Amino acid sequence: MNERKRIFDLVKQGVISTEEALVLLENIAKETGHNSLRPDVSKATISKKEWFQVPEQDAANEEFKESEFEEYTDQLSQALAELDSVNEKIADLNQQYTELNEKMNQEALANADHAEEQTNLLAQQHQIADELAQLTKRKKILEDKLEQVTNEENQENSTAYTDYKFSDDWKEQASETFNQVSDKLTEVGSQLGRFLKKSLKNVSQTVEENVEWKSVNIKVPGLAVASVEHVFKYEGFQPTILDFKVAHGKVQFKTWSEDHIQILAKMKIYGKFDEHDPLAAILARTDSAIDQDCLRFYLTNKRVKADLEVFLPSKNYDHVAIKMLNGRMNLEQIQGKDFYLKLTNGDISLNAFEATMLEIEGTNGNIEITNSILADTIIETVNGNVTMDTTPVATKISLINGTVRLSYREEKLEKLNVSTVNGDIKLSLPQGLGLEMSAKSTFGSIQSRLTNVELLNEKNDKMNRLLELRKVADAMADIQLSSNTGTIYLKNND
Repeated sequence: MNERKRIFDLVKQGVISTEEALVLLENIAKETGHNSLRPDVSKATISKKEWFQVPEQDAANEEFKESEFEEYTDQLSQALAELDSVNEKIADLNQQYTELNEKMNQEALANADHAEEQTNLLAQQHQIADELAQLTKRKKILEDKLEQVTNEENQENSTAYTDYKFSDDWKEQASETFNQVSDKLTEVGSQLGRFLKKSLKNVSQTVEENVEWKSVNIKVPGLAVASVEHVFKYEGFQPTILDFKVAHGKVQFKTWSEDHIQILAKMKIYGKFDEHDPLAAILARTDSAIDQDCLRFYLTNKRVKADLEVFLPSKNYDHVAIKMLNGRMNLEQIQGKDFYLKLTNGDISLNAFEATMLEIEGTNGNIEITNSILADTIIETVNGNVTMDTTPVATKISLINGTVRLSYREEKLEKLNVSTVNGDIKLSLPQGLGLEMSAKSTFGSIQSRLTNVELLNEKNDKMNRLLELRKVADAMADIQLSSNTGTIYLKNND
């Protein structure tokens, strides 16, 4: 009965269907008869008596159970056959119903004959659906009865097997076998461990031989030990060269009405230091010097974060260099000849700014220039957006990832060169500016709303788009635009 129980378990789990289960049960009954559920000991090396002693069972009771089981099996088979017949009828009616609907749609007629035929088919469907529900209910009842008979017989077999008495010889053989298996498992585990150890050693050796290792020291600010504010005053000097280097923080440059330079510093120092107070520790790490020509202020220790407000006398400076690692850089109402700004991580903002030569070098961050007067401008960065509403005389912008937005309102532009890899270029030009323009995009597109221009050349290939324009005027500009994956937008100022 164990095999029959397993078959019913498989039916419950959905592994096999009820029809397949019935076929298996019939095959078991034909091949082995009523004794198929008993262990086969004909091929054993020891006698049945040595293995266990089986108590006598009630043959009449077992025969009754078997006959009852076969009776429910036959009834279930009959119910399944009827169920299959009903399903075939339903499928046939559904096919007829579908064909009739298609016929009605094709003819676009709703005559009474078709409607009556459709109504009859629906009635037959409802009738057969009722028969299907009754057969399904009957099938469920038969399956429950069959399972009950199986469980009762299983319980009797389980009680019989609990009374089996195993011989001492069998126990000794089993113990010896288990010991052998344990030894084999131990040996296999040891071999597997040696194999894994050897494999890992080989991998480590291969990596060591083929990879060049480099030392990378990363210092991350920890818990802030101290904060301090300090004012640096430089009186009696009028330098025209400013040289600033700051590791972390925010630097703001402003002009004021005084005749000396003043730096208001809000600083934090991280980690341990040997000096007696935080200010002494920061001053020991600050390189500051001033003379008539140059002011040098270096605070490059990476354990110090400094927010600086630099107040400058309002005048024209010869050279200004500001270099930062992380932070933000703001310059407002500053004028000079040569400016060099470098910021690795952070944003740069220039407002009301005047320079003959401006060079900006960035890595990660946005660059914004507003309300300024510029002659030559060079901007190079990797990641970030570049925004300008100022019209320089000459501009060169190189960008990897980001959008370039240029709004030129004055007709003093003479040369513009913009190149991006992944990003759009948006250019707005004054109406009266003449131009010689070449715009290229590899994977993007070129959208132009420029008016009164002459089209010299245009290509719209799949991986090569080119637009060459010309506009003759008194003020002429040479414009070169290039983008790899971005779109180029061109328009006139409103």
